[in-house]
Amino acid sequence: MTFSVTFGPRNPIPGVRHKTVEKETAAEAWALVLQLEASDEEARVHDASGREVGREELRTLAKAGAN
Repeated sequence: MTFSVTFGPRNPIPGVRHKTVEKETAAEAWALVLQLEASDEEARVHDASGREVGREELRTLAKAGAN
């Protein structure tokens, strides 16, 4: 299932827009979310149907896909 990860700075910066990238698996999306949070960026994840996927749900999906 494809996931869309939209991210940007937690605090608005003039001229900086949020960006969206597609990830093929929950594990790839989860890894990106962790990297973004470490760099103080906010991230929102949506599944292929457009439904927002919460942080814990994404972590669970990534873990299930790794097994």
